[in-house]
Parts: sequence; C-alpha cells; structure tokens
Amino acid sequence: MTVRLSRISLAAVVLALSSGTFLAQNQSARGLFVKSRPSSEDRKETPADAPETVALGYSLFLRDASNKAMRVNPARVFTAGDAIRILVESNASGHLYIFNQEGKDSIRMIYPDLRIRGGATDVTAHVPLLLPSERTAAVGDTDWFVLSGAPQSEMLFAVFATKPVSSWPSGKRLMGYKAGFALRWEDFRKTVRSVVESNDQQVSQDEGEAMTIGEQTSLSRGLKLVRQDPAPSVVKINTRKVDPFVIQIELLRK
Repeated sequence: MTVRLSRISLAAVVLALSSGTFLAQNQSARGLFVKSRPSSEDRKETPADAPETVALGYSLFLRDASNKAMRVNPARVFTAGDAIRILVESNASGHLYIFNQEGKDSIRMIYPDLRIRGGATDVTAHVPLLLPSERTAAVGDTDWFVLSGAPQSEMLFAVFATKPVSSWPSGKRLMGYKAGFALRWEDFRKTVRSVVESNDQQVSQDEGEAMTIGEQTSLSRGLKLVRQDPAPSVVKINTRKVDPFVIQIELLRK
C-alpha cells in the first residue's frame, strides 16, 4: 500500500456517517447501529442496553479546494494526490487497532500511536476516532492521508477486540518499534482469523456533505455521537461473534 503522509502524524479513527435520518433507517443494520447511540444531545448519556452484536462503521472524507473535509461515497475511485481522512466508530467499548497492508506479505500497525493518548487502545462505544488525527498536527499544518504512487487498491484493516491483543504493542511498548510495528500477513491471520470471512454490512451512497458540528464536537471533546448525528457510511456487523473482529477498508485507486 502506498500512502504518503503530508507532514502528518499517524493517528486515530472512527466511523463514517450518511445524510439519511435515523427514523428512515431504524429497521436496517445502520439504523440499529445508530439506535444504540445516546438519544439526546447530552453526549455523555449512556444507552440502557448494551448491543447484542458488535459492529464497526466508517466514513471517508476528502479534502476539497478550501481544505475542508467533505464526505465521499465509499465506492469512490481516488486519484494520486487526493487527501483523505477516515472516521471510525464502534457500537461497543473495547480495544481498537488499525493496520495498513503494504504489499502482499507485510502489514503495519498505524494505530495505536504514542502521539495519541500515549498509545492507548481502549475505545468507548460511539465515541468517534479520526485517522489521521487533527490533534497531532503542528500549528498551521493539516493532517491527511495523501495517496501517491502507482494505481492500486489501498487497504486498511480495523480490528476490534474485547480485550487488548497481548502480542501487539501499545502504550510504552511502542517505543521499542522506532520504524513502526509490522508483522507478516500469516501472523496477522493467526490472531484475526475472521479477516477473510464475510460479514453482514449496510452501505450508504452519501457524497458531498461536510463534517457536521455534532461530529466535530464529538471528535474535539471525546464525546459520543448521538442519534441525530449522521449514520456511518458503512456498517459491518460481527454476525459470527468472532473476537477479535476485523473489517477491511479498501481505497480504490486509478
């Protein structure tokens, strides 16, 4: 995978959101995902019921000419020079890891990162994470994934686990990997056995909407998204209840 980071730090995550309302979606997988969010604008509210099934969602945002993050269709075909951000969200509290596949054999961990909460992996249900994180940018800089190199599919893997994965570093252990933690694809598969299994998913066709005030508030203050906020662009459900649970995020290139 060829991803050039434009003066940025690798950072944190979460889910993407569509422009449809919750009421119109309440019978879909995405609707059920949103239903487990707090129901009011009190973003500290905790839903009464924990989700029966873990799900992960994400949205893609493209940098426009005015340097704003605009939501794009997950099926969009990107070109070299495009700058993107990825918003990730889980419907359950646990531990999150993000990997970037480089070639056919190696896979590199890009989250957790020491610059983000000291390399912590724990995430709270419906508190979004942004990749890369604006919080790690120097004054005057912006933080984006800038796509470069020959046309190919760029692949990211988001892994959710109920407990920390002991064989993967986090916190101060990350200091022992100056070039970043990497492992062979076969070793990744030993831990994340569901990586090639299909899971139920719902995909929206959202395009052209800017990140909402609610999303920005949640990201800047570490608060939960609420039902009135946009739903994720893509929601994938852990129907087989595997743990860890992984989803693939493919960035199409031409």
